[in-house]
Formats: sequence, C-alpha cells, structure tokens
Amino acid sequence: MKKIRELLEEGVRLLKHSQSTVLDSQLLLMQVLHRDKLYLLMNRDENVTEQEEQEYRALLEKRAECCPIAYLLGEKPFYGRDFCVKQGILIPRPDTEILVEQVLARIKEDDHGIEIGVGSGAICVTLLCEKKSLKMTAVDVEEIPIEVTKKNALRYEVQNRITLLQTSLFNGLEGQFDFIVSNPPYITSEEILHLQKDVLLYEPKVALEGGEDGLKFYREIVKQGKNHLKEDGFFAFEIGAAQGMAVQEICKEEGFGNIVLYQDLSGLDRVVVAGK
Repeated sequence: MKKIRELLEEGVRLLKHSQSTVLDSQLLLMQVLHRDKLYLLMNRDENVTEQEEQEYRALLEKRAECCPIAYLLGEKPFYGRDFCVKQGILIPRPDTEILVEQVLARIKEDDHGIEIGVGSGAICVTLLCEKKSLKMTAVDVEEIPIEVTKKNALRYEVQNRITLLQTSLFNGLEGQFDFIVSNPPYITSEEILHLQKDVLLYEPKVALEGGEDGLKFYREIVKQGKNHLKEDGFFAFEIGAAQGMAVQEICKEEGFGNIVLYQDLSGLDRVVVAGK
C-alpha cells in the first residue's frame, strides 16, 4: 500500500502536461478518498487501500489524456454553487457569470424567461435560485444537456419552475417571454481546429462551433426569437471577444435599438444585451 504523499507525488509526475499539476493531483485524490484538501495535507503519511490506489491511477490516466478535470470530478463551480457536469455538455466558465449578472439586474421576480442552448443548466438554474418566483423554459437540441439540467434543477429544488424541451432553437414553441438568454456556439469553424486539447477532444463540438464566422446562431436566435419576445423584453447573449460590434449590428438589423455591450474582467467584450 502507498501513502497519500506518494500518490500525490506520482500524480504530479504523470500530469506534466497540465498547467496545474499539483492541484489536479490533489483534486483527483480528494475525489477517490472523499476527503478535503486539508485532510490530504494533514495526513500525508496515511496509507490508502489498493482499490483506492487503482481508482486514483485510472483518473490520472484520463487526465493525462487531456480529459477535463471537471468531467472527472463530475462537478464545476458556477456563481457560488456546484453544478453536475458530464461529457456531452459544455463546461460552465466563470466569464458566463457576467451574463447572469446582467440578466439578474433587469428581470422581475415573476418574469418568465427562456434559455436557448441550456448545457448544464448553470445559467437558468442560477437565475431560478436567485429569483424565487421566476419561471424558465430551457431548450437544447441534444439529450444529455436536458438530462444534466434536470439533475441540477432537482439538486437546487427549482424543478417546479422550469420547463425543459429537447428541440432546435424555437421549433415548436408558442407564446412570448420576458427575456431570452443564450450562450450559443460562437467559435468559428477555423478557430475550432486550434482549441486546447481538453476542449477540442472532449467538449461537444455542437456547443462550440458557430459556423464560418461564429455568428450563425446569433442571427437565427434574434430573427426567430423577436417574435417570442414581449414588447418590453430583451435578449442577453454571451459573445466571443471579437464579436461585440457584429452581434450589436445583428440586433440592430432586426429592429432592436436599446443595445448595450459589456466587458469581462480582462476588458474583453463578453455580453450583449438588446431591448426593443
């Protein structure tokens, strides 16, 4: 049997490609032992079982093959909460919290919004947690995002205020909403080829690629969605760092005049909000 210290050292050696070798090794061993980081640090000479050792090595091997750490842990923090994730959905990013903040600043408690492309449900479930009378409809073209979002909605007990639909954009939807929020695929077909391996090899291409210029889904969502938006409603989009002007122009062409662009903490364009 090996000690905690020895396994952590082995993990660091194996994960040479990672930008956070020590942290990744600790997180994976914490996952196997069901212990926190402090426990690992305070009990470095404790022996682990042979089964735990095997489980840890299996996770290390997957991480060494560039599998995202979030998929291996099965969770990803977002807006102060942990969200279940699995392969087949886009892993939530911290930059998306800016989108959530801008939506929260505009909506009322009893509004009914819709999210296009729900992924893990991090956006819509967070909005439901923060606004206790809010209702959401959330759609995705794939089955796994619907499954994972349902799990996260149950986890935070907001399942009674969310309607989940597997469909493409607004296909089959009726009625109007107070707001439409989306973090659509916005990476260009060319940029896809140059993504980091953990993204390129594991995260779903359907949730990343936005066509030749990366703007395909913005055009479709605004064009179709304006008929599902109430008179005083608004769109809220996450965008790529070089897409601020283009997405604003798409909104203008469809008759929207009250348009605001927001930057992320690095000063890069990140969110566009457009009202009628």
